[in-house]
Amino acid sequence: MSQKSHPTESLLSDPNFYSCVVSAIAPRHSFIPSTNRSNPYTDLTFAGSLIKYFGRRDEKSVIPSDIFDSIAGLCASKVYDPRIACGMTISESTKVVEIVLAGGANVIAAETVAHARYIWSSVRQISKLGPGDRRSRKDMERKMKRQLYSFILPCLHDDFEKYSPWIRNWVTCHERWQRNLRREYPANSQEENSAVLFSKIINLQSTFDRCQSFLDDNDWDSSRIKEKDFNWLIQTLQKASEQVNTILWGKDMINLEKEREQSNASICNDEAHPLIHGLENLTRLPDHVIVLQIFASSSPMKALSDYDVVIKSLPPIYGNPCSAWPTSTASWKENVEGLLDSMGYRLLNAAEVSSQGISQPPYGFASLPTSSREIFVHPELQVALYLRDFRTKMYFDPESTAALEYVGTSDYCCAACERWIDEYDTFEPQIQQIFVKGFSSVWTTDWRIPDYDQIAIAPSMVSWLRLLIVAHGKIVEK
Repeated sequence: MSQKSHPTESLLSDPNFYSCVVSAIAPRHSFIPSTNRSNPYTDLTFAGSLIKYFGRRDEKSVIPSDIFDSIAGLCASKVYDPRIACGMTISESTKVVEIVLAGGANVIAAETVAHARYIWSSVRQISKLGPGDRRSRKDMERKMKRQLYSFILPCLHDDFEKYSPWIRNWVTCHERWQRNLRREYPANSQEENSAVLFSKIINLQSTFDRCQSFLDDNDWDSSRIKEKDFNWLIQTLQKASEQVNTILWGKDMINLEKEREQSNASICNDEAHPLIHGLENLTRLPDHVIVLQIFASSSPMKALSDYDVVIKSLPPIYGNPCSAWPTSTASWKENVEGLLDSMGYRLLNAAEVSSQGISQPPYGFASLPTSSREIFVHPELQVALYLRDFRTKMYFDPESTAALEYVGTSDYCCAACERWIDEYDTFEPQIQQIFVKGFSSVWTTDWRIPDYDQIAIAPSMVSWLRLLIVAHGKIVEK
């Protein structure tokens, strides 16, 4: 699909759209810390939409993107829908809040919809309590937090298993760097300047290690965990999340990372900014719970407490099902070979590579060259299409808010999705743009299509097709 020639109107009707390729991808964005890791443009985005309901963000409030990210994040699960996207619209005339969910599967699971309904119901019950109901408020907040943590325990376990080593590796590398620095520059003041911050990170690492041990040792069924132990986990993670937010708002850690990289210190990790993203990813779920707790007691939510809620999951994607996203060497190879075969190509086998004098196979799938022009896109972007293309068709009430121009996601959006949104916005620039949450190091080149110009393709397979791939926008002679 060429980035400019594909008409906007046909996007939704194309059954193969969600597994197709889209041209162009942006370079990696710089990290910008924020309270719930939201898109830095959202304050501008919402100036003309739900600002009357949610207000602007300060240190004691949240903005719409925070809420949508949190609902999406707390609805995602290992069992049902591992990735969720969330949008919202509000009708004043009918007093209805509509929450729109989309996921990586063809159909959002009923359990996911039920959990989203529980989240909103709990927030609404808390918002209805008056100033004199402090005891009831605390009881409800405690119940809501316990229920939410019960649901996310499996995801928490996976997060700690994956990201705790990032923090430990960073600490090890930093200590080694400090030793080398002291050896080369005994009077250097950098160590003193970073000592307080480093001490905080050491304490956080210790906290995360204890939490990981707890998650490893206990059943994911929260009903089998002693109440005092479960309360300890909740309180510990919430405190850690608040500490991480304080650190991420500061510039010291970013400067520390920058200076350490300039000193050619080993990062001990293939990911960019392992400390920053490790801290983010370890506290993203606790942070979502904090956001909803703040929102439940806010005046904007009180204004919506009498509104009915409609949880709408987007309809199935008809036509060919979306293929699984390539996450391993084997899945990459299968994906590439399948697409090549559909185009009338195949990869050279080992004997052909050798006979043509190629010293090394140009497509080692562990380090496959990728193209900056073609990308795969997550199917959660269907929710973005819904909010964009059906806005004028479905909401005629002039007193209603337009469907939001932001899509909350349960995890950081990948680079491909973010760039695709930028490209999609260019189709109808007169309409308010869509924004998605910025991506982290989890998604870098995962969803890029291999660079076919750098891959040896058997000429015998080119019998009828001269276009290597439509998104190239050019004829590729072989």
